[in-house]
Amino acid sequence: MPLELAVFIFFIVTFPFLLAIDHFRTRRKLRIRLEKAFGKAPSGSYRLTGLDSYWRTFARHKAHWPVDDITWADLDMDEIFDRIDACQSSLGSGWLYAALRTPLSPDQLQQREQLLTLWEEQPALRLNIQMLLAQLGKRPGADLPHLLAQPQAYQLSTPWKYPLCAALPWVCLLALPFAPQTAGSLLLASLILNGVLYLQAQKQLDTRLATFGYLLRAVSCGKKTASALQKVRPDLTRQLRQTAAAGKKLGGGPLLAGAASSDAFSQLLGVLTLLPVIQYCRSVGRLESLRPQLLELFDLLGELDGSIALCSFRRSLPLWCRPTFWEEPGLDAQGLGHPLLDDPVRSDARVDGCWLLTGSNASGKSTFLRAVAINCILAQTIHTCTASRFSLAPGAVASSMAVRDDVTGGESYFVAEIRSLGRLVKMAGTLPLYCFIDEILKGTNTAERIAASQAVLGYLARKGALCMAATHDLELVELAGSAYQNHHFCETITENGVEFDYKLKDGPCRTRNALRLLEYYHFPDEILQSAWQMAKDASSPPPSSPC
Repeated sequence: MPLELAVFIFFIVTFPFLLAIDHFRTRRKLRIRLEKAFGKAPSGSYRLTGLDSYWRTFARHKAHWPVDDITWADLDMDEIFDRIDACQSSLGSGWLYAALRTPLSPDQLQQREQLLTLWEEQPALRLNIQMLLAQLGKRPGADLPHLLAQPQAYQLSTPWKYPLCAALPWVCLLALPFAPQTAGSLLLASLILNGVLYLQAQKQLDTRLATFGYLLRAVSCGKKTASALQKVRPDLTRQLRQTAAAGKKLGGGPLLAGAASSDAFSQLLGVLTLLPVIQYCRSVGRLESLRPQLLELFDLLGELDGSIALCSFRRSLPLWCRPTFWEEPGLDAQGLGHPLLDDPVRSDARVDGCWLLTGSNASGKSTFLRAVAINCILAQTIHTCTASRFSLAPGAVASSMAVRDDVTGGESYFVAEIRSLGRLVKMAGTLPLYCFIDEILKGTNTAERIAASQAVLGYLARKGALCMAATHDLELVELAGSAYQNHHFCETITENGVEFDYKLKDGPCRTRNALRLLEYYHFPDEILQSAWQMAKDASSPPPSSPC
């Protein structure tokens, strides 16, 4: 046997074996990575472009009292999302983002809890599902919500011309026996025309096949996931199979893969027949009628992926609990901490009415407010709180905290603050409301700030909103009266520096330490003397260090 033939036969025999070994090693590495990552804070993750596409396109209108954009920004909810997002697919990340902005009823949360319990009780099944979702993966630029919402934007212009032009070479071939010269010339011209059309279409498809190809892979993932869940969740298996069946009606998977390929055979097939382009146009044309089934499929896969990420988030926390719900307005928290802090100072708080928080900067007021607000959202969205106990009545959560002026839009800080507070005023009285305000109306002068702040806070209390507001204005403590319970945070200035205990205390803060801080940080005597004199002339209470 010639050496060349022996080498060829050896290659043909061993190549599939080598491919199988490589496939096995790749899957083993993926499994090990997923096992090690579960229960740990996500690291090295990136936030997908268009992450909110599913929420804004399809999910927002379903929410009874959604978390609005201002509250989301105030509470740094993008950072909370990043802390939770251990999803393996774009569908999972999109579902998780929408879930964090969509409070549910207690009954709906119990249904979500059933899936979380499944992953906790069956880690092997959880890992198998993660493997399937990881193969689907996260694909930047694959915007499935936009594809389903506006399939016409993905359609090629005048799609009818492609089947017409594809038929021309065959017509010329049939005419060859009757008019060889003319038919031959027309055959050559039609092939050149088809080649030009194919190359033009392929340029447009380059930016569209990433999304469409991800859709087809999601359908395939749905079928495999249905099989994996068959024994433990036949209901999910049935739903996944029914919705994935819609993918069969799209058709043309191999042909569309060929359109995205650069190998010579696929290119030649496309030039001669235009079949990949024709199939793409047909598939996109069928999307609108298949939208409900495909949306349900994406939602099912997204929830599977997102719920596994939630289980991992729970395990990564030093302390967490499932919330309980009651009917009376208010909340009760024990061991409450901010979810972004690894070792937070934990607080207990029973809030059965409006609160006014006082204290100096950096003493912990804003962090506490955010911790309460974020946990009110997490309780009603992912059924998880960073506390040892958390109970509340269901209600909308809105805030006015991190107000910024808009230079490009010509909106001053004060106008932006008024607009932000206006949302809370409109919402109060129309639905159960938890509202959180940090440094109310600090964009205007002291006299008008105190008068307007007292009026706004009084209105919110009368309308039944559960309002928690932080302020430096001790005058508000007296003006708010019995409508607001008073609590505070404070610090102590010692010879060793400024010491913060970040602990919530009852009653209003009676100290003002700003001038003591200037003194501690060695500001010039000229500044200190001037500041002390002005404070004295204004009849301010004498500043002191202890709480």
